[in-house]
Amino acid sequence: RFLAEIEHANIVRIYNFVEHLDQRTGSLDGYIVMEYVGGKALKEIANERRTPAGKRDPLPVEQACAYGIEALEALGHLHSRNLLYCDFKVDNAIQTEDQLKLIDMGAVRR
Repeated sequence: RFLAEIEHANIVRIYNFVEHLDQRTGSLDGYIVMEYVGGKALKEIANERRTPAGKRDPLPVEQACAYGIEALEALGHLHSRNLLYCDFKVDNAIQTEDQLKLIDMGAVRR
């Protein structure tokens, strides 16, 4: 539940936690209700960059650094709260229209 207290421009916002009893299995399933983040994962952005010959074309240095700075700002915010983001990868970084956002906050540990 501490995740709902995290507020940062580069981190997906968590609104609520919901538990649901599965009538079939009798198990209690938990769900995280979070902000919708539209955009593309950095992995998708990188994979779409191809040369005319079909080979991968690296991101321009300036763009890669800008992504890195935004990700580091988010990680720094978590670390300042004694939290550790345990699943940092390009699949979990989404470029929205105007900023990068880290998603999959279920991987954050105290």
